[in-house]
Amino acid sequence: IATTTINTDKNNELVNGAVAKTTVPTYMSILQGKPLLGRNKKIVLYILSDNSPEYRKYMRIIYRLQKQLRKKCHLKGFEFLISDVHNTDAVDKSKSSILMQTSRWTQSPLEAQGGHEEAANCLSEITRHSSTAFIIPVLFLGSSLGVSMLPLTIESQDFTQVLTAASDDEKTLLEKWYIIDNCYQPMCHRLNTELCKHSTGTIEAELNNLYETLLQLFSDDLKDSYMSTTVVEQEINNTVLMSQELAKRCIWIQTGPPPFSNTSETSSAYDKEVHRRINKLYGELRAHLSEKNLIRILPAMGIQDDELESIIESLVEKSIECIFEEYAAKNNLSRNTFGVDHVLLEEIETIGQYSKILAQNSPNFDIMNDIKRYIKDNTSYPLIVSGPSGCGKSVFISKIVENIHRWKPDINLILRYANLTARSSDLVSTLGSIACQMYVLANGHPIRMEHTLESYSKIIHDTSSQNKCMFVIIIDSVDDIMNETNLSWLPIKLSSTCKIILTLTENNYEKNSTLDKLSEAGIPHKCFVKMKQFSSRQWQDILSSGGGEFYAANGAIKMPNEWKMLHGKTPFHAKSLWWLAWLGHTSVTIVNIAEMLDKLLQVIESKFSNDYAEILMLMISLSQWGIRETDCVDIFQRATQMDAHAAFRIWSKFCWLLGPMLLNVRNIRIADKSLRNAIMHKYKHKHAHVHQIIREFFDRQENFFTNSNDITPIYNTEKYIKLPYHHFCNVMEDHTGLNKMEILFHSFYFTELQWMADKVHATGPSHLMNDVLTCEHMANIKSQPYAHIRILKDFLCQYMYELNYDGHQFFTLIKFYIKTRIADDPSLKDDQIIRSWLETANELEVPFLDIINKSFGDELGSGKTSYDALVNLPHQGFFIASISTDREEICVWDIRNCTRVRILQGISQPTAMCPFGAYNAAVLCRREIKVINLDEGKFK
Repeated sequence: IATTTINTDKNNELVNGAVAKTTVPTYMSILQGKPLLGRNKKIVLYILSDNSPEYRKYMRIIYRLQKQLRKKCHLKGFEFLISDVHNTDAVDKSKSSILMQTSRWTQSPLEAQGGHEEAANCLSEITRHSSTAFIIPVLFLGSSLGVSMLPLTIESQDFTQVLTAASDDEKTLLEKWYIIDNCYQPMCHRLNTELCKHSTGTIEAELNNLYETLLQLFSDDLKDSYMSTTVVEQEINNTVLMSQELAKRCIWIQTGPPPFSNTSETSSAYDKEVHRRINKLYGELRAHLSEKNLIRILPAMGIQDDELESIIESLVEKSIECIFEEYAAKNNLSRNTFGVDHVLLEEIETIGQYSKILAQNSPNFDIMNDIKRYIKDNTSYPLIVSGPSGCGKSVFISKIVENIHRWKPDINLILRYANLTARSSDLVSTLGSIACQMYVLANGHPIRMEHTLESYSKIIHDTSSQNKCMFVIIIDSVDDIMNETNLSWLPIKLSSTCKIILTLTENNYEKNSTLDKLSEAGIPHKCFVKMKQFSSRQWQDILSSGGGEFYAANGAIKMPNEWKMLHGKTPFHAKSLWWLAWLGHTSVTIVNIAEMLDKLLQVIESKFSNDYAEILMLMISLSQWGIRETDCVDIFQRATQMDAHAAFRIWSKFCWLLGPMLLNVRNIRIADKSLRNAIMHKYKHKHAHVHQIIREFFDRQENFFTNSNDITPIYNTEKYIKLPYHHFCNVMEDHTGLNKMEILFHSFYFTELQWMADKVHATGPSHLMNDVLTCEHMANIKSQPYAHIRILKDFLCQYMYELNYDGHQFFTLIKFYIKTRIADDPSLKDDQIIRSWLETANELEVPFLDIINKSFGDELGSGKTSYDALVNLPHQGFFIASISTDREEICVWDIRNCTRVRILQGISQPTAMCPFGAYNAAVLCRREIKVINLDEGKFK
């Protein structure tokens, strides 16, 4: 049952640094802190549309396919999402108007003004998915482009050129509606939407006149630059005309007759311009898109919905299959690579992705040189970085990660962000993943460890002192997972090949006991570094770019001078102020951060009807490690009883307006702890309701995704992760006065052995352990009173390594473990739950291995259990031979009885074997072949 790993020459070379960078295996590069930052297992069917009646008709067919396409993706572990942001209620305009009525215009955010709200939302949606998901564009485009819009900005150079060609009346009109904006780079003239606060027929007519004036004065090149403002044009320009990958996948549903080559002489300037642009667009699309992905639906064809559904399904499924193949080709690591658990590699990649997103924010550079000096000098103590909440510690760490391999190329980076994943949600699990990563890097193979603080601490201490390779260990927000644990796990005196950086929160109003412990442990004062407040110049810089790479309008946002004089000046303050200004609320008086957060939440609430924003913010905030986007949309749809399209439009608007305050690292989560805490506090009265709707959603789901072609079912992993947690929270939110601790620890999730086995198979043992620790934290107990929970925790601690390697060993190991514990303490058999577990394991019809020889391996010393080769023997029965080159030993094993039947020692460095006859084998000993009788143990 136990697993062992063969030491290869390649691993030894890696440990000694002898392999060139070009030949380092993928898994080793990941372990060295250089993860492959690919996209998530997520497919987004993005809809590009002209908002025509045909689009509204045929879009129903796309949604009919959603269920089966989602199931197809689930079977491969992918999310599937239909992203359709188009507002079919807002396309109508008056017959006398070219533009959308100003009564529908939005005054904020900045890039949504002048009727551009839907376009801004669409572009935000495209940007949101481009780097993290695989997008399949589906384009609905016939003979129209949708509603036109005035350009929001015109570069001042082009505007001046237009004015020189304008008449006096046209010049007056242009200068009235376009005013200079010195904040934007390059300098531009911006549409003065303030004049439209009160919509009247006169203003509507004037804006239509302005649009026609621009058409007359602009050259064709300027028209292409400024007048291609319809939603579908902007979508096309930012997807299929920008990316060959998206063009290759794009499915074009041509929902009307192609445009004619010429217009009539009586056509208006507007009609001629639309005709020119649509012909140009058709030409570009034919040049970029594949003809086989084009579906022409002419009015006279009378195509049936079922026929069209079959065609669309076929094309989408082909694209999905190609994405599966592409992902498999780039992520071809097996479940266990050289014995390294794939869960560890996935965790490191998640950390890398999270770190990359954080690095997009503005960093605090003032102490970066201190970190660089620490990495390079001979300081032999850990470095402690502290600062108040929101000061940018995690962002600062991400900047270190960006630079560390430039500072020291041969370094092995071991990075953990507290509470990012299940394996970093408590100190023991965090140290376990660190110890595993360190040991593989130092020795070329993993080691079996018990899941205890002592076991992991010993590995970290021993490995860091061996000088085999250079380590930098970074744990961000370590105080979040320390609780009352002592510092015995932390190496205080470091070797020359190991550096440790820890970050902690230190607020003026709250003392951090962990800092005192670190100081008392003997770490010198010079190794404590405080994050500094921004200088006035840095404060101004971050206020100008608070949204990072999220929005193009950053430089044009005008901040009140009062905000620039605020005290505190942390990155979170700046980002929050920028966000508030971007949302258009610059007249608010801000005194402290608590007031600002409360105002922000009120602003977000005002953007939505009912309590939609509250529900969405709580669904994300109350979910451990975030929540998948598809689950969030589905839960929201069920809770509000909307149709899928309406629910997604609200969700996409929510994601757009929350912008940099959301992170998408496999799951959607709130980016800043301060904002998450503010959400939790403000909407505390709705916690129970939101936990309930999430629990009910997952409770209704199947445990498995099944396919008639697959013998082995695919586990519904998210259900096994999310359902117990929200059940526990529901129990704690129940105010009826019941014995909550009794209910927690006697719930189905801790008493039903089959559920626990399936959970270990689906998610790994760390999630089951996390369930236990979560309940203990909720119940606020330090000593576990229930025997079955003690048995479960001890079992997981002892066999965490084996279960991580292969969860299907669960029944074998727990049956053996319970029998052993009952033999040592017969009173355990009196516990009804423990007795039911043993009965279940005995009666189970599912085949699993059973441990026969429990003392096997006890006589072998530590570190001597690896073998260089295993060879099947042709003798009748079930026998294999193992070769140990270093120990100069060949053993013969009876597999059926799990016993060793022969030990042949004194064989000069055996490396390979070829059995023949009944008992004979040719053995390669150094460069000589010797024939041995394995039964008698004699050379021939």
